[in-house]
Amino acid sequence: MSTPEIKSTVSKVTVYTDRAMVTRLAKTRLSGDSTQVVIGNLPPNLNEESLRISGRGTDSMTILDFKVARQEYREVPEAALKTLEEEKVKMQDEIAALRDDVAAIEHQKGFLKEIGVGKSKHISKDLDVQRPSLDDWKSVLEFLGTEQRSLDEARRAHELKIRALEASLRVIDAELKKYAGVRSKVRKIVTIELELKGAGEFEFELAYLVHEASWQPMYDARVDSRAKQVGIRYYGLVEQRTGEDWAGIEVLLSTARPQIDGNAPALNVWYVMPYVPPVQHARSAPMRPGFAKKAAADESYAEMEEAGMGGGGFAAAPSSQIALIAAASVESGQGSAVAFRTPSRGDIPGDGGPTKLLILDNDFENKFQYLSVPKLAEQVYLTSEISNSTEFPLLPGRISIFLDGNFVGNSDLDSTISPSEKFVLHLGVDDSIKIRRKLQKRKGDEKGIFSRSHTEEFSYLITVESHRETAEEIIVHDHIPVSTDEKIKIEVRTLTPAENPEKDKDKLPNGTVEWKLQLAAKATEKLELGFVVSYPTDLEVSGL
Repeated sequence: MSTPEIKSTVSKVTVYTDRAMVTRLAKTRLSGDSTQVVIGNLPPNLNEESLRISGRGTDSMTILDFKVARQEYREVPEAALKTLEEEKVKMQDEIAALRDDVAAIEHQKGFLKEIGVGKSKHISKDLDVQRPSLDDWKSVLEFLGTEQRSLDEARRAHELKIRALEASLRVIDAELKKYAGVRSKVRKIVTIELELKGAGEFEFELAYLVHEASWQPMYDARVDSRAKQVGIRYYGLVEQRTGEDWAGIEVLLSTARPQIDGNAPALNVWYVMPYVPPVQHARSAPMRPGFAKKAAADESYAEMEEAGMGGGGFAAAPSSQIALIAAASVESGQGSAVAFRTPSRGDIPGDGGPTKLLILDNDFENKFQYLSVPKLAEQVYLTSEISNSTEFPLLPGRISIFLDGNFVGNSDLDSTISPSEKFVLHLGVDDSIKIRRKLQKRKGDEKGIFSRSHTEEFSYLITVESHRETAEEIIVHDHIPVSTDEKIKIEVRTLTPAENPEKDKDKLPNGTVEWKLQLAAKATEKLELGFVVSYPTDLEVSGL
């Protein structure tokens, strides 16, 4: 009794950041005496160690064992190949028929030539009896010329058809040659040994890991600066090069990392031993005592490492098999093993073409704030402190930012944002608020003969001008020099208005000045910063 081969289709895929778990279903009807089934056409990069098979049906079934085998095949489109071969035979027949017609035309032309020669001889004989008329000669020439032209035209028409058919035949031969050069490919088949209690309908489920599949997060941030709202669309960009299209399947995007060993590393014994001087060989150059001692210690350490007795380091624990169901059934949760079940079924091509799947589209709680560092860039940047109010972690990824309907640039989410955690989203430049920084005064006293110190005075004016219809909070950063020598004194003379009393000094470099402005709609604010630097006249100072 032959072993039936049944077809399977992909029903669900859980995609990790560097691989994917594929679930396939195969349905068939089996008789009660069936002992084997074969499921073929499986991808060549199927991880055989990860393969798990389960079965169910109308009667009791036990899976005793299964084996995976490689199978070579040539991927040739049989229907297209058959059509090309039929067209080739048809064209060859047409060419042969046309060449037969050309041969017949040549025969007719030969016969026509014989007629002309015979007619000429007949007329020549008539010359002995009577003189032939001009009409006789004329009728002969006209007949011969007309027939000759007709036959020549027919020959040329046939030759043109032959050339056209030969050109088409060369194209077909090139296509057939291309198919003949198709290399063998590899696929895998699974043979399942089973025991049945009775006949009926049965279904097999295969789950296995494949590499060359991955997903990465990406975001669209839609910002309404008037309503002070931030909406974020969270996508998973999926790519896979398994050679098999995943069409209309259920897709889960998992944040679990099955590539990381689940076992904690184990400490080895940390040995301390007496120092043993190295043996000096006759040809080796003499070592200085310090280098000799270090070299011996390195050699002893290397020997201990080789023997698994590293000096206080970590030894890698034995690699364990990946737990295939670690996160596959989790649709949402907390921690690192979270799987996102995408709202719609996915169509993911097997040639590496990217597919963008929507994970969520949500408005987030946020606090808008403007920030400017006019010494470095005379622009005002909009930022938003956002609270992750969803149950999903936001993974690191690129964010495309749309401010008031216009694309303003990209930003990056640098680290994972857990549920309820806050992060700052940089939303780009807002040209509706202008800022300018101007050096008003730089004055140094002249070094006199009896003067022992030198002073330099600096004064800056910063102008902030809002063209917005709403009041906004703006933070402006500047700084004053910081001395690295007690002989260099720095004194702040002007700081208007006063600094932000809530300034987080732990997050700002020393010397940073921070103003926090509540800028009214279409208002202008002026900030002043002035300081004096003094140092001995015999001291040369850099950095001013």
